[in-house]
Amino acid sequence: RILGLMGYDTIARHPFKQVMYNRDLAYQSLGFQQKYFLDTTDPAMRLFEKPRTSEHVLDINLYARTLESLKSQLHTGRPVFNYLLTMEGHTPFHLDSATQPVVVEVEPENWLTQVLANKTYYRTKALAGYINKLMTLDPESIIIAVADHLPPMTEHGADFYESWGYSAWNQGKSKLGLREQFLVVIDAGEVMTLAPLNHYNIYQFVLNSLSRGGSCKDHSCWNSPSDVPQASLSEENYKNLLGMSMIPETTANLH
Repeated sequence: RILGLMGYDTIARHPFKQVMYNRDLAYQSLGFQQKYFLDTTDPAMRLFEKPRTSEHVLDINLYARTLESLKSQLHTGRPVFNYLLTMEGHTPFHLDSATQPVVVEVEPENWLTQVLANKTYYRTKALAGYINKLMTLDPESIIIAVADHLPPMTEHGADFYESWGYSAWNQGKSKLGLREQFLVVIDAGEVMTLAPLNHYNIYQFVLNSLSRGGSCKDHSCWNSPSDVPQASLSEENYKNLLGMSMIPETTANLH
């Protein structure tokens, strides 16, 4: 919504059902001007096709279609905020038999671990290609890539990651540790190093970068998980915003 007021075209793309997590209304409450889903009814808005050999739209296909759209949008001369939520890394986990042969062998043999290892290979390769093409398309762009959590391995028990010795840097072996992810940030071709922050505070970096440091100078920016009072406030504001998306008539009044 803030970027829209600044003259940006704001677009959300997600190759899955729009009712999942109430995303259609949630994206509306956040102020996205355009929303694309797997089940969008308008043919002109349907950007994604699920291959017959895979449970979900493959990242590499999603990135290619998104790049095609971005090329035409950037030619308008208007700045673009492009939010892309992938689906290939979600359950059920299967390799696409037509395009994803096994390149990583796991020993001792474990089907699920081998599928995830190969998925990681193909998805990382696709993401790297996408980022490189984005930087070529718009060298001044801000690119942010982050996951929401590690793949659930409930088939192997709740302590699967702990049994492998996995421990997150900040959350350790707690359940929140599974949601502690690497954050890739590239600003005008420069790879940035940021202090740990929650997903819902990433926007602060974006606004501060676009304002050349002015946003965090004029407003309090919180980037430290140890700042408990500010963390609680940020989380409460986040929940309130998404909670309003459950009531369609309130979305027009959000500021």
